[in-house]
Amino acid sequence: MRTGRRKRVLRLCRAALAAEFALFSMACSRGPEQPRPSFSDEKARSLVEEAVEKAGGWERWRSFRDVSFVSTLNLYDSVGTRTSSTSFFHRALLHQGLRCRVESIGRPDEIVFGFDRGESWFLHDGRPVEDTFGSAFGRFDAASGVFWLGLPFSILESRAAVRYAGESREGARRWEKVEVRYAEEPAVPVDWAVLYLDPRTLLVRRVHARVRAAFLPHRLWVAKWRDIRNWQGILVARRRTYFPADAEGNIVGTMAAEHLIEHVEFDRGYPEELFRKPLVAGGGSPAA
Repeated sequence: MRTGRRKRVLRLCRAALAAEFALFSMACSRGPEQPRPSFSDEKARSLVEEAVEKAGGWERWRSFRDVSFVSTLNLYDSVGTRTSSTSFFHRALLHQGLRCRVESIGRPDEIVFGFDRGESWFLHDGRPVEDTFGSAFGRFDAASGVFWLGLPFSILESRAAVRYAGESREGARRWEKVEVRYAEEPAVPVDWAVLYLDPRTLLVRRVHARVRAAFLPHRLWVAKWRDIRNWQGILVARRRTYFPADAEGNIVGTMAAEHLIEHVEFDRGYPEELFRKPLVAGGGSPAA
């Protein structure tokens, strides 16, 4: 091989190795691989991706590091009378599994829940509580707040199995349905959810789900998404109303709950320590 040709070959080899190393370095810098859903058909993939774009876009959602919001849960009896109302201030880190901190509002006794992926804690007036049964509702509410706000974006950050579930009608309205079945993980408060998309806007307007809440006498629910608002380019339902349902998604009772999501703010710059288990609960974070 002539000297000039040999040099050109060596330069090409060095360039290829440099490119391969650069790609490897980029992959390492990203950290652990993000979970990805499994789509059984292209129709389901297309609908989820379009729903994400209509709700603000994947790049917009991924650009935010954290979120805060105020949630109010109103419960009603069978004749429509409100029986209780609780409000919480939620803060969460996005794209990192369930990492959130939820604090009570307007109570004489302070309640704080925290999740840091597999770690969780419950403080009542600054003291740790180990009673998991007594704190079950609060833990479910903490996980649910972040989960519902993140739909449909969070589907693309999960290990869910997703399939197209066909069309359905409710009077003059028509829906495109996507079924999402979730693996067992603390960030997800449901076994499965069927998203009802408005075919004109491709926004989620209704969800039929089986919740993971042993304290509830009924596990199947329909949530109607109302009053959709734009917060920093992300569309979020300000109000959701919940009804008991059957396995086919038919409502079988009166409204049981109303969930209000208000004062949504992205990228407040919360420190990592805020979401770790505090010292008083046996953790290592000085955040009180």
